[in-house]
Amino acid sequence: MNKNNNEKGLLQLIKSCQKQHEKSQEELYRQFYSYAMSISIHYSKTKEEAQEIVNDAFYKVFTRLDQYDPKQSFKGWLRKILINSAIDHTRKFQMACTWNNYRQSFLATDSVLLLVDELSTQLAEAQQRNFVRWPILNIKVWPNTLEGKSYEEEVALTKDWIVQRLAWLDENLPGPCSKINNLNENELQALVYPNPIQDQTNIEYYIPHDSRVNLTLYDVHGRLITQILVNEIQRKGGFVQPINTAHLAAGIYFLRLKAVDEIQTFKLMKL
Repeated sequence: MNKNNNEKGLLQLIKSCQKQHEKSQEELYRQFYSYAMSISIHYSKTKEEAQEIVNDAFYKVFTRLDQYDPKQSFKGWLRKILINSAIDHTRKFQMACTWNNYRQSFLATDSVLLLVDELSTQLAEAQQRNFVRWPILNIKVWPNTLEGKSYEEEVALTKDWIVQRLAWLDENLPGPCSKINNLNENELQALVYPNPIQDQTNIEYYIPHDSRVNLTLYDVHGRLITQILVNEIQRKGGFVQPINTAHLAAGIYFLRLKAVDEIQTFKLMKL
């Protein structure tokens, strides 16, 4: 009887939330906060990060309540939203790290500007015909804010814009790049999250100098499950490697990272 009353009370509360009643939304948040934190903490390194995931998830809950089927478990529906919010949070984090890795290689400013110079040289003859056909040098053309007086000046303006754009991206891509506390740039350091795991986990690692990297997953008996990275040459810096674990049975696994002549092993629990 109490269970039925609780379910009816929850449905009434949800209907009130659908009408954007703030006090009802606060009550729903309060009732499921502890449950939500117990899910999100597995995908986070800090309580503050878990709190951010919970808040993102409840925002989605309150804007998607019209999609909730009362015949289904509300906890189950909320759990899916929490996990998806955690994955979105991780992807934002990975975006910044991936960008930083690219900026150390083919998107380094010098590399990009060298490519512009090479292309401008290749187009040196074609550009003469272009500006005969379309004489727009030193003429304002929407939406450009600047106009060059010559082909060389147009190239220089383009390079200036690229440098400014790269700097803007360096500062504004979402998410901090490292979850590793007290990063020591002279040591191999790594962190696995979330753990316990469900459908996916990630290993973040920092290598102090260029190295071949091997990443291997074993079962609890030491049998090989999969080779994720095999002698992959990576430059000094931080990396994030997603690991698909959806196909794994529940149990204990070991993830081994080998780089810069060191080995680190992590115990994983699949729920």
